[in-house]
Amino acid sequence: MRDWLYNVGDFWIYALFGGSAVVCFLLAPIIGNRLGLTVPNKDRGQETDASQLGPFWHVAAAQEALVTLTAVVLAFSLVEVQDNLRKTEELVAKEAGQLNSMDRQLFRYGDPKVSQMRPLLWTYLESIVHDEWPALRAGSRSPRTTEAVQTLARAVFALDPQPGRQTTIYDKVLASLDEIADLREQRISASGLQLTREFWYLTFTLVAILIILSAMVEPVSYGMVSIAAQGVAIALLAALVFSTDSPFKGQISVSPTPLEHALTLMKGRT
Repeated sequence: MRDWLYNVGDFWIYALFGGSAVVCFLLAPIIGNRLGLTVPNKDRGQETDASQLGPFWHVAAAQEALVTLTAVVLAFSLVEVQDNLRKTEELVAKEAGQLNSMDRQLFRYGDPKVSQMRPLLWTYLESIVHDEWPALRAGSRSPRTTEAVQTLARAVFALDPQPGRQTTIYDKVLASLDEIADLREQRISASGLQLTREFWYLTFTLVAILIILSAMVEPVSYGMVSIAAQGVAIALLAALVFSTDSPFKGQISVSPTPLEHALTLMKGRT
């Protein structure tokens, strides 16, 4: 279900969340009235002491408190998912920089045979963009990308550097290879970042309670519109959290652009 929503696009996610809220919150007072749940607003337009307020005002106070609580929960969650997205973008940019650095080290090694190893690095980077990136949407890795990095690693380990400059650069190449492997694992791990199901269960429970309270409100136009407006606001905030929940899913997601830019630089290095 979640993957299907991501595939339909952000516009339809907002439309689905917002439209569902409009329907539920507009129908709730009507259905509640037919079921005899309506609490009449006998104190409308009167200023009374808190102890003299009728049932309607208690319902209104409960609604206000729940709307505030739901908005706070969603706001904190939005901060968390945005932070996850930003950190993942920084991770991808760091990985692109490290790949570019390793290509530069191979280029400066000083051995034509080693320079011929650079296409293996390019193949690995291309595999990340074309093979592994789609797999990250499912939180998995690409076997082709794994094979590409293993081929690169075997070629690096087979080198026999000469003492001096080559040995110094070779040590840096090994360090870069280790860093690239670590960054890949971190990127794959980041693909599984998302809010827990319990969070969404809590959010839907709070919204359901709001709908139940709305069923106790008189089905008059101004009251129904006011309730629906609150519901839509909560639903749109929830849609924003949902659309940015997974770093590699949906339209608001991490882009492979830094890797593509690094590949262009590497192939242009002569």
